Amino acid sequence: MSTDELTPTDLDLAVGTKVGEYVIERKLGSGTFGAVYGAIQPLIGKQVAVKVLSRKYSADPSVVSRFIAEARAVNQIRHKNIIDIFSFGQLQDGRHYHVMELLEGETLDLYLRRQGGRLAIDDLIPILRGLGRALDAAHASGIAHRDLKPANVFLGHDEEGRVFPKLLDFGIAKLLTDDLPKQHSTATGAAVGTPDYMSPEQCQGPNVDHRTDIYSFGVMTFQLMTGHLPFKGASVVELLMKHMTAEAPKPSSVAPDLDEALDAPVLAMLAKAPDDRPPSLAAAVAQFEEAAKQAGYEVPTHHSGEISGPVAISSGSVTPPAMQPAFAATIPSAVSGEAVTPTSGRTRTVAIVVGLAMLVVVALPFVLDTKPQATAEVAPPPPPPPVAEAPPPPATEEPPASVQLWFAGAPAGAQVFLDEELIGTAPGPTAVPRSDAPVTLTFRAEGYDDAAQSVALTKNATVTVVMKKKPAPPPPTKRRKTNGTSTKRRVDPDSTEKPDW
Repeated sequence: MSTDELTPTDLDLAVGTKVGEYVIERKLGSGTFGAVYGAIQPLIGKQVAVKVLSRKYSADPSVVSRFIAEARAVNQIRHKNIIDIFSFGQLQDGRHYHVMELLEGETLDLYLRRQGGRLAIDDLIPILRGLGRALDAAHASGIAHRDLKPANVFLGHDEEGRVFPKLLDFGIAKLLTDDLPKQHSTATGAAVGTPDYMSPEQCQGPNVDHRTDIYSFGVMTFQLMTGHLPFKGASVVELLMKHMTAEAPKPSSVAPDLDEALDAPVLAMLAKAPDDRPPSLAAAVAQFEEAAKQAGYEVPTHHSGEISGPVAISSGSVTPPAMQPAFAATIPSAVSGEAVTPTSGRTRTVAIVVGLAMLVVVALPFVLDTKPQATAEVAPPPPPPPVAEAPPPPATEEPPASVQLWFAGAPAGAQVFLDEELIGTAPGPTAVPRSDAPVTLTFRAEGYDDAAQSVALTKNATVTVVMKKKPAPPPPTKRRKTNGTSTKRRVDPDSTEKPDW
C-alpha cells in the first residue's frame, strides 16, 4: 500500500470555520500542495486569503520548512510589489496555513494568454518596472527569488486603474547573506527552479546570487515581447544544456515586427556570465526603456511618487544601486522547491545534479502532476459587504455538528460500532455526530477478538486500537481406519476395561 493510500483525506474548511482570528467564507481553489480559501476578520471586515497546506505535506518537514521560509522571506523584504503574508499557524488536525492579502485580478500567464501570447511594448513596460522594483528590494534584503516566471506574477490595478504587478511564491527563495536565518537547505549540487527560466549557473547547482533573477527576468521579457521562449528542448536535459551553452536569439529575429534596438537590452540580461549582465533590475529596465524610446515606441511615464531604484523597506530608507550589498556566489543554498512549466500548465518537482567539469546532467528525477497549480492569491472579486448601521458583533465560533475519525491499528475493513450501530470501517474516515461526552467504540473483524476504545468526539481525530488475533483452532483428532472405513469403539467411562487402540 502506498503512502498516499494511508494519508487521511483532507477535509474542506466549512464556511464559518475559524482560522486564527479569521472566519472562512468560501473556497477559492485547490492544487497539489493544498487549498486556498477566502476569509474575513469579522470585527473589522478585512478580507484575506488563507492557504492551507495538505495533511500529507504538513507532515513533510522539508515542505513545511519551505512554507515557513516563504513567509519569512516576504516579511524580510516588505515591499508593495510583493504579496504580503501576515500570519502563519496550524489547524487542529495538524495542517499548516498562511494568511495573506487577497488580491483581485489574474496571474501574468493567464493575462498573457488572453492577449494572444505576447504583449505590446507600452503594456509591458509598467509590468517590468514593478517587478524590477520588487526584485531589487529582495536583493537589497539579501534574498534571490530563483523562480521568476509569469505564473508567479499577479496583475492587479491601483486606485487609478493602472496595472500593478505583485511578485508571488518565494517558496524556493535563496538567502544570500550569512546574517539572515536559514531555515531550509538543499543537498550539495542540487539545482532547483523552473527549467524554462533557469540561469546557466542555476542549472549547474545551488551556488547562485541575485544575478540569477536578472537572467530569468530576461527570459520572461523575451517571452512577453515575442510570444516565444528563447530556448526550447525535446527534454529537460536538452533545455538546461541550451541555457548553459547556446546563445539566445535576437528578439527581432523571432518577432520581425519588433525594432532591432530592443535586442541589446534583452540579450544583456541573457548573458551567460553573471558579470556581463546589468548590475540590477532597475538598470536593466532603464536600458530597455531607453531603447524603446529610441525606436519610437510609446513609453509610459513613471507614476507620481514612483521609486525607480531598489528599496530597502526593512530599514525605511531608499538604497541606491551603488550601495547594494555584494553577494558571493559560493554561499550555500537556503531553500528548495517545486518547479512549474508554464507552457504546459503542469507542475513539476525538479531536482537536478550537473557535473561542472563535463557539463553533463547526471541526475534528473522529477514528478509530473497534471493538476492545475493553485495560486493562493488568485481570487474572484469578493461580494460587496452588506450595508449596516453599526459594526457587527464579533462572531462566536460554533462547534461543528460532526467530526471525522480515522482508525489506526485495526485491520482494513474492520467494522466500527457505536452502541451496536455500525458507523464505518477501518481505516476511515468516518463522520460521527459531535459529542462532549466520551463514547465507546467497538471494533470487529473476522479472525480477531472484539476490541473497545473510549473516544472523545469533540474534534477530528485518529483513533488507535489494538485488536488481538483469535487463537488457531486445535487440529482434528486422528482416527483409526480399517478397510478404508473409520472405526470407533465406545468406552464406558465407569469400566476398567482399556481400549485396544
